[in-house]
Amino acid sequence: MSLISSRKIARPNGALPAIWSAFAQQAAWKDWVIAALLILNAVTVVASARLVARGPDVVVVGPDGKSTYLPRSVTSAALLDFIAEQKQQPSDVTVVHFTRDFVRLLLRELIHDRRDLVGGSLHDG
Repeated sequence: MSLISSRKIARPNGALPAIWSAFAQQAAWKDWVIAALLILNAVTVVASARLVARGPDVVVVGPDGKSTYLPRSVTSAALLDFIAEQKQQPSDVTVVHFTRDFVRLLLRELIHDRRDLVGGSLHDG
């Protein structure tokens, strides 16, 4: 008795089946794509490092709340020192804005809770 295999051992011209050729082509493209993505990641890291190293621009806010953009090249050393000193303290505009929003929301909640309390006591009584 001889064993008969259902697989073909080799093609007459020694060529691989089409699926293996497609796999080989895809593998070649995959290597190039991976290389391109690594280069793109390196360029992104370099660009990000350069942006982080650059000093920020300055926006000056007036008492009326209007802002003025100043490029870093225009600002003076005195202005930059003043900004560094004031960096941890909120501006008057920020404090007023926060306080106004806080009081408005607090009053809305108090009025809403009082209406629920009055409305609930009328229904229970």
